[in-house]
Amino acid sequence: MSKEKGRLVNKKALAVASILSLCLVSILAPDAVVVCGDGELPLDATVAVVEPGMGSYGESVVGSHRVVLPQHALDEPDSRGAWVFRRGWISLELEDVVTDCNRVGLWVRKIGWGFPAFRVYVSADGAVWTHVGSGTCRSRSYMQYDFNAAFGDVEYVKVERRGSGRWVALLLDAVWAKGGDADEVVEKEGIPD
Repeated sequence: MSKEKGRLVNKKALAVASILSLCLVSILAPDAVVVCGDGELPLDATVAVVEPGMGSYGESVVGSHRVVLPQHALDEPDSRGAWVFRRGWISLELEDVVTDCNRVGLWVRKIGWGFPAFRVYVSADGAVWTHVGSGTCRSRSYMQYDFNAAFGDVEYVKVERRGSGRWVALLLDAVWAKGGDADEVVEKEGIPD
């Protein structure tokens, strides 16, 4: 092999290694945030406190397709999500039946290139599903998506990953549902909603 061909092979290998390193860094560190300042500036922050029992989170995985680590979508948000790939879905049973459900929320983020679209469904029996709404995840950090309407009684929530995009996954951290009965408890206790 001539020296010129050897240099060309080395340049190609270096380029491939650089691209793979960049991909690895973008996958492993999507939540990294650059923060600067002297630490003496006051922060204006608002905190919303949600009392326990004011809704129902996913308690068990009923079914899934094209999902890795589906159990990571259970319980309260903990920044560990189930990986839902293209044309995948996950169905979760809530801790309790939510009567007169008026709000369904989920915490999702994306990983990879592109913007994964998703659809959300609810069910009282796990057999007949009602479409709640759709969304497109554009954030590399977990974001809460809420859907509000009169859904009736809800015991199951299903999330489908829609559309194309082989190089992007939807990470589902948690699902949550709240009913009209929870609003009455909040008003009686005087806790702001």
